[in-house]
Amino acid sequence: PRKIMDASSVETKKLQEAEDGNDRDKGDEQKINDIKDGGYQVSSGGNGTNSDEKSKKQSKGGKIVIVPGNGCYPVEDSNWYPWLADELRKKGVDCVLENMPDPFKARESIWLPFIEKKLKADGNTILVGHSSGAEAGMRYAEMHK
Repeated sequence: PRKIMDASSVETKKLQEAEDGNDRDKGDEQKINDIKDGGYQVSSGGNGTNSDEKSKKQSKGGKIVIVPGNGCYPVEDSNWYPWLADELRKKGVDCVLENMPDPFKARESIWLPFIEKKLKADGNTILVGHSSGAEAGMRYAEMHK
């Protein structure tokens, strides 16, 4: 029988294949290198606001970054993440919920630089992690005491 997949399933499959190396091309390698080098663009909460602008505004009060578990892609449709982000934003909290760059393998070498350089986590940031996202949050905290 023919399997019918929606657009998000197709995109998830493409990401998984790329990370498994089955469909990796120069573009995938460039994305990974951009993440490591700081050239990856993210926005805060999908509301069109540049994360650099928001992090400057929130540098005094801090922010909350939700770090999802392994395989949670897209994060806006996974688990309780969008609910928590919405509830925090309703209360005026700067909350960042972004797709992780390596969502199926959750490699430390990719996630930790992404958390620091792209999501702009600092000493005033609260990391809320789930599953492998909790482990990434702990590793980040260990390295940034």
